[in-house]
Amino acid sequence: MGLSNYIKKVIEQNRKNILSDVPFQDILIHSNSVQILTTDEVKRLRRCDDHKNAGFEYLEILNSRDDNDFYKFCEILKESESKHIQNIGLQLENAAIQKKEAQGNRQLEISEMEGNSSYVKRVFAAFAHGMSRVANNFFSWNSPKLQDLPATPESAYIIREKFNKDICDKLRKVNQSSSGGRILVHGMAGSGKTIAVCQSVRHAIIQENCFRSHGCIWTKIGNITDDGLLNVLKGLAIKLGMANIESTNSLLVINAKISRFIDGNRFKSCSIYFSTPVIVN
Repeated sequence: MGLSNYIKKVIEQNRKNILSDVPFQDILIHSNSVQILTTDEVKRLRRCDDHKNAGFEYLEILNSRDDNDFYKFCEILKESESKHIQNIGLQLENAAIQKKEAQGNRQLEISEMEGNSSYVKRVFAAFAHGMSRVANNFFSWNSPKLQDLPATPESAYIIREKFNKDICDKLRKVNQSSSGGRILVHGMAGSGKTIAVCQSVRHAIIQENCFRSHGCIWTKIGNITDDGLLNVLKGLAIKLGMANIESTNSLLVINAKISRFIDGNRFKSCSIYFSTPVIVN
């Protein structure tokens, strides 16, 4: 366990501003609620007699956690009432994402030198040529831009190149559209729809900078009741950062609230639906 080197570098490069400006004593309870800090660690930090000492101890603890905890820390700062603290959280998050992408680009450049491949093969070659560890490091499952995106298998398997490229092309068009869009992926059960879409969404966001403002929130619906759908939409609303949503008990109302929120915040909205043909004997 411990932060990745690229995140450690981001913290070190911004350590002075973090220690001087972040109100660490004010974020201890929130940090405990999202499991960055244990209750004992909160008590210990509260006993610090100096603001910078508390900050130093906090960063030492954060350094021992995983990358997801760093992004949780950034989210806490972004939720501050102070615009300055919000900006610090945003700057830290963006700096980490940029270093992660630069690291991944260097890895892809090395792989391209090893042989001539088609455009799509270069994008997905890591999975097909025993480089799953590189792919896992580059396309982080815990990336803040890829919320709840299912992990794809680490073992080698045949890449459906045209299928993936077609989905990427559609995602690119939706990203360029001012009104968003919808994509329907149709195929038999077990035909690889989910894997192909996960790879394509990950590529569109990480490699092609699509949907950069808010990334991707993967929400599974399936065949559920109206009450189940209401709970799923409430969860989506919370992930979007919407407030006062728990008391909403109507599908029509919550759908309208989410639609207004997306339009008001100028999200690039893209819905992807999966369809499986029904065979009748």
